[in-house]
Amino acid sequence: MHQQFFRQSVSLPKFVVDDLDSLSSTLGVSRSEVVRLAVIQYLEFHAGRGANPNRLAELAEFNQLVLDQILKRDFADLREQVLDAVDKRLGKFHGR
Repeated sequence: MHQQFFRQSVSLPKFVVDDLDSLSSTLGVSRSEVVRLAVIQYLEFHAGRGANPNRLAELAEFNQLVLDQILKRDFADLREQVLDAVDKRLGKFHGR
């Protein structure tokens, strides 16, 4: 089934366009595709069908606490090595 598309002009600040270009390059898709996906996700969220960022943050925090307790209890000798690896991955994939 072929999906019908409609052209829409949107004015964006330069920093947003720069971020779009960077993300589209990283993902290997067009700027339009990134914008399309972002708009769909935004509309899904506001229609009550999307992920709740606050709930996701709560779940992430809970998982971090549980995993840290498991590391302390069962893998105390590897804890620092695991945390270093996490920091490296955060930097690589999330610019931290």
